[in-house]
Amino acid sequence: MISVGSPKVASMWFSGRQRGMATSVSFAGSILGSIIGMALTSAVVVPLLGNWRLAFLFYGALTVVATIVWLLLARNHVPGTDDVRVQDQERAGNLKGIIAIDNVKLIVVLGFSVFLLNHGLRNWLPVLLIEKGVSEANAGFMAAIPMVIGMITMLVIPSVVKSGYRKPTVIILLIIAGVTVIPLALGQGAVVLVFLVISGAVRQPLNSLLLLLLMDTKGIGSARIGAAGGLFFAISEIGGFGGPFIVGVLRDITGDAQLGIIVIGLVMLVLTPLTFKVTDYKIRDDDVHSKEWISCPGIKTIRRFELTPGMPEGWDVPAPRHLIVYELTGLDVLASNEYKTLAEKVPLCPPEMDKLTSTDTLKLTGGVFQQIIPENQEYEIPAEASYLLAVGHAGIPDEVEEEYHAWYNTEHIPAYLEIPGFLSARRFQRTDQHTPVPGLSVTGADYVALYDLSNNQVFGSPEFKVRGVTPWSTRIRSYTWQRRKMNNLYKSMLTKNTKT
Repeated sequence: MISVGSPKVASMWFSGRQRGMATSVSFAGSILGSIIGMALTSAVVVPLLGNWRLAFLFYGALTVVATIVWLLLARNHVPGTDDVRVQDQERAGNLKGIIAIDNVKLIVVLGFSVFLLNHGLRNWLPVLLIEKGVSEANAGFMAAIPMVIGMITMLVIPSVVKSGYRKPTVIILLIIAGVTVIPLALGQGAVVLVFLVISGAVRQPLNSLLLLLLMDTKGIGSARIGAAGGLFFAISEIGGFGGPFIVGVLRDITGDAQLGIIVIGLVMLVLTPLTFKVTDYKIRDDDVHSKEWISCPGIKTIRRFELTPGMPEGWDVPAPRHLIVYELTGLDVLASNEYKTLAEKVPLCPPEMDKLTSTDTLKLTGGVFQQIIPENQEYEIPAEASYLLAVGHAGIPDEVEEEYHAWYNTEHIPAYLEIPGFLSARRFQRTDQHTPVPGLSVTGADYVALYDLSNNQVFGSPEFKVRGVTPWSTRIRSYTWQRRKMNNLYKSMLTKNTKT
């Protein structure tokens, strides 16, 4: 259960390279626990407590303590929808839909092969070493070497390898892992020791890399990684059982563990070509991107958001999962040579973003908007701001446009700012003088309102439910409701400004 839950937590709390590190840390923790348990149980815990029953109770008590610490320190986090629309959240755990995704099936099969080799080798490695003439004490020590080395590479490799480069990395690691079983099974002395190190270094990061490929798969994301991860571990653990079983059966037949170790390595090599069919969805490295753009003169702040649940039922409209807000000192920034040069070097909206919109019909849209309310252009992001409500309208009839602005500025915004959780409100008007990206569609809202929110529960609060509904608001909404181009809640994922 913990193995299934940790990728879900990592996907909700982290993105980019941080997600790789978080996933690896969870696996490294289990390996560290195994190393400590093997090292201390027979030598310290059992002699100290007197018997194995008390040793089991001791480890059970440690688990209870860890659970209590988790409950006290853990914080809930509302997942972004990734490439699943908000209204699809209720279908997030649809196992049939998850299995239908080709990438999922391929990654699950590869997970089976990794567990087959990892568990088979881990369980039978001490026996294999003893059969080579290594003493029991030294065999236990040598069997721990791949785990220690693997824990280091597990923390490093998934954190360093970016999305888009994980697939070739997995292919290389699978091939090396499958090939190294031959010198491990047939070698002697220093040869075995060298390949123990190599084997541990390449095998342990594989689980983290496969789960990261699964998380970034279109149709999975944070919303479905819990169910997809459960499927991954359910099938992979068949390999986890099968690996030691195959080695054991073949050892009974042949008299040693060599053939069994070679067989599970060959199974991995046979299944490795499936990796070429896996799609490695390239997700933009926001940290690198934002550092480049915040250096451009005139860009004050960059904020990236992801679509998230929380709006009242029926309020939200189809929207891309990404919203990126660039705060500029003025329109002249877009005409500067520095901006144009940077736009060619580091695109504002890379091509892969188009593949990750929430529906096939939604394409990248954007525009340049000038703040109209408040008239004071100075703006500081509220310290508690974690969410953004984005509302946009287009095609407001000429005969009501003046009244529309009066209602928005004098009744609507002041009423919302009285609701706890609404921290700030600004209104913008699109200007067609400039295009932020050549060729980028600027169809969409003529007017946009952005509200900084402290949490995503504001729409369920008593204050929001009893907010005043006046004849004026009813009249204006009869014009605006069907003209909404944006009416969505976004969670803050990244903020960069000239100070940071």
